[in-house]
Amino acid sequence: MQPSNRFILLIPLTLLLLGLVSGLRPPINEDVSEKKRFWLEKTHTSEKFDMVIGGDSRIYRGVAPEIIENLLPDFSVFNFGYSSGSLSKRILSEITQRIYHQASNPVIVLGVTPHALTHHAATDNHFREQKAQAHTALFSYRYFYQLNEWTEPFRLSSLIEKVLGKDKGKSIYHQEYRKNGWIASNKTPANPQEALKGYDGAFKDNLCSEEMIQDLLQQVQHWSKQGIQVFAFRPPTTLAMYEMENKLSGFDENSFITQFQKAGGHWMKVSQTDFESYDGSHLTKESAIRLSKILAQKIKGTLNI
Repeated sequence: MQPSNRFILLIPLTLLLLGLVSGLRPPINEDVSEKKRFWLEKTHTSEKFDMVIGGDSRIYRGVAPEIIENLLPDFSVFNFGYSSGSLSKRILSEITQRIYHQASNPVIVLGVTPHALTHHAATDNHFREQKAQAHTALFSYRYFYQLNEWTEPFRLSSLIEKVLGKDKGKSIYHQEYRKNGWIASNKTPANPQEALKGYDGAFKDNLCSEEMIQDLLQQVQHWSKQGIQVFAFRPPTTLAMYEMENKLSGFDENSFITQFQKAGGHWMKVSQTDFESYDGSHLTKESAIRLSKILAQKIKGTLNI
């Protein structure tokens, strides 16, 4: 066979192979390319906002900026939560950089979880990983999104599982990545006990740090003197998780609230039993929307606007 004929024969075979791989390639529960672009844009944005919300994954999955903006239309709102995120000096400084200080009512909202006040959380691994990414990576995922989406690697084992039908019945994460920093989340099927497994080790040799608490209170006092209204609340989860954290973390919520208010902050009391969690730690999309409405109403009432 002539080389040219071989080449012509390879074309339909190659297209057929690509079609088979595309059909068999397992769906990605978390769209890897979209996820990477989301975190890069969130971390490297130079935009300033009237309201910045900081905390861990219970914040970035549990508070919807667009819902707050609906009730507070004069505010631009940004969710600055990260996985296993802390309220360390590093993060508090980053929050300061994202506040529009010339706003008529600049607001900072902090989601205070016991783990966010531990030294383990203060390593801020997730944030630092994203911060270390070069701007070229952001450029690539912003302007060559479709190409990146196709070229993202996938596990061969996932492909084999799909061919054999073993992928059926597995839990699926439903995630909607919003430009304002929120990830609307659900999981099918839900398992409200999932996060409790092994969580009892999260505070082993890793209790809440009094040093971090005092640093946070000092920053709240500084913000307040600058005319920034500082709000905080304990992100709702399941009652079982709430009680476990209280038992193991060393966090004295009542003492913290008293000190926080003395520093000039506004504490927002939120029920720990009125919301639905899909994994025992994070709120469903519907509960996140409801929580965001409650927070917006409390902020609006305090600011009297």
